[in-house]
Amino acid sequence: MKKKICLILLVIMSVMIPAAVFAAPQAEAASDKGVEKIPGVPADVAELPYMIAEPWLEIAGSDEQPGMEGPAFDREGNLYVCRTTPPVPGAPMPTIVKIDANKKMTAFYEAPGQIPVGLAFHKDGRLFACSLTGDILVLSKDGKLLETLTPLDEGRRLSINDLVFDKNGNLYFTDFSGSAVDPTGGVYRLDAEGGYKTLYKIAGNMAACNGICLAPNGKTLWVAEPGRNVVVAMNLTEDGKHMEHIQGFSYVYRNSGLTAPDSNKVDAEGNLYQAMQMGGRILVLDPSGLPILNILVPDRAAYNMTPNLAIKPGTKEAYLQGAGPGGTWLFKFEALADGIQLYSHQ
Repeated sequence: MKKKICLILLVIMSVMIPAAVFAAPQAEAASDKGVEKIPGVPADVAELPYMIAEPWLEIAGSDEQPGMEGPAFDREGNLYVCRTTPPVPGAPMPTIVKIDANKKMTAFYEAPGQIPVGLAFHKDGRLFACSLTGDILVLSKDGKLLETLTPLDEGRRLSINDLVFDKNGNLYFTDFSGSAVDPTGGVYRLDAEGGYKTLYKIAGNMAACNGICLAPNGKTLWVAEPGRNVVVAMNLTEDGKHMEHIQGFSYVYRNSGLTAPDSNKVDAEGNLYQAMQMGGRILVLDPSGLPILNILVPDRAAYNMTPNLAIKPGTKEAYLQGAGPGGTWLFKFEALADGIQLYSHQ
């Protein structure tokens, strides 16, 4: 009888032990590790793992011209950023700045009357710079203005905020117009064929569209809509000129609090790095849109303006723009995967 009882116990234990070994760690991870709750971050993501970006380069030592936007790498590994001071009397000139591998900064292009906020390189080396004034400036490799594109939606001038090329050189961009109570913004495409003269409206009725990037599948656009404090996934038709009829438009992540999603980038594995303006951080979403990581600047009060980032193609080198009372800086961190192979690097 004792032998039978012992045998039964052994059988029960053999079933229970693997269950404990393989099922328990997830439940224990939250309690035993004691994940630190990040202050001032929405409750749904405050206990995610986090990393802290390191100061890499000081752009300006005060908050007199805190605006910085639109980071992009050329094929030679130089990083370009926009100094975005609005064109008002007495203010510094809005300028696109080139930063080489030795951290040397030079003025690449001064943009009087413009507010450049987004940059994307064509594979032929031209730099396309979008401005909130509604223009896209096409610049040569040596910083000369070649052409100004001014796409109109039924005669209406747009407020162009960010842009991205697809693998065929077609250009997608966001219109920062509108608000939650007057959603006049949207997402558009300019066709490479014909010299970026043909405009397609991908989505309208949006509230101040901001960041835009293209997933590695070449079909899904990630769009930040700060007017509604959401991140949107748009699935395109095969020709890329429209949204799919079913599951074409999805609110993937809804932020809370007074911060807002700004510009974004993806890595080669499809993770989305969503910069949070006035938050001093990036929220990383996995390819399905689930939050997995926070990336913070060292002092979020001093550098709370974190509008944009860049991941160097083919590497894990990543740079977050931060500005505020502490000045204007680039902060460096390691991405979860290599930067995506952009059209500029084909």
